[in-house]
Order: sequence, then structure tokens, then C-alpha cells
Amino acid sequence: MNTGTMNKYVIFLLLCTYLNAFAQPTSTGPSFTIEMVSAELNKFHNLRDFSISPNEDEAFFTVQSPNGELSMIVCVKDQKWDDPTILPFCDRYAYLEPFLSNDGKRLYFASNRPKSESDTLKSDFDLWYVERKDSNSKWSNPINMGSQVNSESSEFYPTLADNNNLYFTMESNSGLGKDDIYCCKWDGTNYSKPILLDTHINSDGYEFNAFISRDEQMLIYTKYNTDDGFGSRRSNLTPQSFASIQEFQAYVTANENGLSKIYKCKIIL
Repeated sequence: MNTGTMNKYVIFLLLCTYLNAFAQPTSTGPSFTIEMVSAELNKFHNLRDFSISPNEDEAFFTVQSPNGELSMIVCVKDQKWDDPTILPFCDRYAYLEPFLSNDGKRLYFASNRPKSESDTLKSDFDLWYVERKDSNSKWSNPINMGSQVNSESSEFYPTLADNNNLYFTMESNSGLGKDDIYCCKWDGTNYSKPILLDTHINSDGYEFNAFISRDEQMLIYTKYNTDDGFGSRRSNLTPQSFASIQEFQAYVTANENGLSKIYKCKIIL
């Protein structure tokens, strides 16, 4: 993916999180317009965590049921937004926050699936990945990123630079706030232990949902509940339960309600 394409979809992801902020009028800076990516895509209750392949032929995002008891990663191919498919490894555990590697061969995500195949109880959220030979191949079974990255706390929002340095959010008592952004550096063989980013990034509040640029020169992230923010607006949801994965799949492809939306914008400098 070239820099122009990457920047376009960085903005795309940022709008998913900061739509209210970007919608505010401003007297300085670039102008832009906001539009829905797809009416078909935005018919679902709760969409989040968007990742797109370098050649733009695959998109991955999270679909959640209204009261959050099911959370699964969905794939759309060739921009056929009306034909989303739940990835085959998703089951009764939660799967969210996909990040596709630049070569398209690995998909990273957060999940509370058991760390061991012999366990059945939900765990804390860890970072996992699946891999494949190419875009026409099947995904592997989920692989845990191991104790160098994961801890007894929960890890979320993986994002990688081209050098494979990994940035993510961790809920840890050793951090500055409830949610902080960490980095695990890749030495060509193994990851370092998580490194807490300093106070230029983290605070005693919430920092999460980071995106690192391919050259590792820019980090975009979310700050929650800050004095200079624009606030948060969410509507009440009507709880809805699903008896099976198949029933949830039917909801994914047929439901016409919506809460969280995905938008895009064209920046005019």
C-alpha cells in the first residue's frame, strides 16, 4: 500500500472513533466531506474496528450483537458490502479489533477465547493471530501471541509497523491510567516485553485504539473523557439474545437497525 492509500484509511478509521469531533465546523485547516461507505454495511447495530487490505479487495471489521454477548470478525471481499462473512474460527467467545498485516498473510485480533484448547472457560483478552499462504487460502486456527506480549491483564487493539513492532492497549495496574498504549519491539526473532509509552501519549485517563503508520513515524489513537474532547453520544440499545451462531449470522446479513457506523471522507488540502 502506498503512503497516499494508507493515509486515506487512517482517516477512515479515525472517523469511526471521532466522528463527532470531525463533524464540528472549523475555521482553519483542511476541508472535507463525510459520507457513508455503504448503506448495506451500516444497517447493523454495532460496527467497529475496520481494517482493509493494501489492494483494497478485502475488509475486516467487528460486528457485535446489541447487548454485546456475541462479538465476531467479519470479512467483505471486493467491496461487496451486502455479503459479509463471519470468519470460520469465530465461535461463542469474543473476537474483535482485527488488524491485517501489510502482506495480507496474518490477521491479528483480540479475543477472550481460552488460552489452551483443553480449557472451555473464557480468559482475559489476549492478542492472537491467524495466518494463511495467500488471500485465496484458508486461515489457520488462532495462535496466541505468547507470554512475552500477553499478560494476566487484558490486551486490545493490535497494530503493527512494517518492522513488526507491535503497538496495543493494555489494562494494567502498572500503567498510568486504566487503558494505556504499549509497544513490544521485534528483534527479528522474538518480541520484547511490553514497553509503556510515555506521558506524551499516555495519561491517567484512557488511551486506546491506536494505529501506527508503516514507517512508525506517526501514531493515531483515541483518548477518552478528556476536558478538550467533544463528548460522547450513544443511544440506548434494546437487549437482544441469539440462540446460535447461525442465528447471529442471519442477524449480520438481515438486520436493518444501526448504532455505530463506518464513514469515509476525502481530505482537500
